Amino acid sequence: MKMPQDSIKSLEEKLLYERKLVQLVSRLSAARNLDNIFELYNEILALLDAERMSFYVMDADKMELFTKFPDIDPIKEIRLPLNEKSIAGYVALTQQVVNIPDAYIKTALARISPRLAFDSSWDKRTGFHTIQVLTVPILYETKTLGVLQLLNKKHGTRFTSDDEASAARIAKPVGIALSTQYLLAQKQSTKFDSLLVRHLITKEELDTAIAEARRQEIDVETVLMEQYKVPKAAIGGSRSDGKAIRLWRWLMILQNANPFGSFCALFSGTARFGSWWGFGQIFSCISARPRGKFSPFL
Repeated sequence: MKMPQDSIKSLEEKLLYERKLVQLVSRLSAARNLDNIFELYNEILALLDAERMSFYVMDADKMELFTKFPDIDPIKEIRLPLNEKSIAGYVALTQQVVNIPDAYIKTALARISPRLAFDSSWDKRTGFHTIQVLTVPILYETKTLGVLQLLNKKHGTRFTSDDEASAARIAKPVGIALSTQYLLAQKQSTKFDSLLVRHLITKEELDTAIAEARRQEIDVETVLMEQYKVPKAAIGGSRSDGKAIRLWRWLMILQNANPFGSFCALFSGTARFGSWWGFGQIFSCISARPRGKFSPFL
């Protein structure tokens, strides 16, 4: 029996789509950071038939989700509190896929969660009108690293179940890329790490100090002391704190501590690094906190 022409055409389209999706996932799997992923921005949009796309990444230190946009966007970065009031926040917390046909219909949002709301202020600032929203979690193993959000289906009234499945397949290598980025950052340690742990300087300030030292061709220590008023004794003691720093890093990776109050002794400044008493305080703090779905990666 001969297969109808329409059925043959439909099958060919599905095979072509699957081939493109496999190729795209393969290229995403080779990505090592978000910049590499953004190079495939237009291809992801074309395959998933969407007008806009955002990758929200977990910032566990600030309990926020943040996203950076390509240069074509008037807004370079958006930061959202990690809670159930936003669609991205809800997906990050629950690890559930959210597919909304119209973000402006409050009853549709309320059916998902009574706290859920759509912030239309971003539409007003950009001139873009959001209608359909598909958001899937970006996971590594069982840990939430961020969310992938697609806006406005180009053809059709809403994103389909096939779109949900494809978005989830795309999110998987993104999660691997984000975890790789974190682990690489962990390996790029410096002798100034203890200054960060003891809150004598921020990561941004340290990066700026290193760049300034290179520009002036002087020691980083000089910039830290003169511009950021870091005591010389604190810089000199950085090497002696190495064991505590390494222990702290391993605990972050192995324990997957809950960011809602993890490492209380460490971050309150009461832990005495370099002594076993300090190590005991860190361990007791971790053991008192339940393990959660969140990752301290970013």
